[in-house]
Amino acid sequence: MEQQRSGVPSLDAQRELSFELVHATEAAALACAGFLGKGNPDGVSDAAGHAMRAALEQSGLTATVVLSPRHQAHLPHGLVITGGGRKVDLGVYPVEGASQVARGHINAVSLSPLRSRSSSPVPGLGARSTWTIR
Repeated sequence: MEQQRSGVPSLDAQRELSFELVHATEAAALACAGFLGKGNPDGVSDAAGHAMRAALEQSGLTATVVLSPRHQAHLPHGLVITGGGRKVDLGVYPVEGASQVARGHINAVSLSPLRSRSSSPVPGLGARSTWTIR
């Protein structure tokens, strides 16, 4: 890692994948806050998807979405997000529990697993050309 003049490590040269994913899932979760208890699960899903995509586009990854929920307009299956040299396959679920959020309940979650394109396919799923969370 490079060292900035302030003594704080700079992540610009070698940005950590885990931080990028944390940022994307946090952005999705925070975008849902305005919809808490308002009875609009579609609004929750749209806000989370838009926020996650925006964060991923700024992440420095070149990612292909290989896992996604049905009817995800912002991050559809097969989407290629270009933003950097690191190539990964990405699973996205901006919000699991949109109806919970819309009703004002807790325990919704945002997920974004990834794997390097050079790694082995997921056992049992490697032969499938499309993976969609249903």
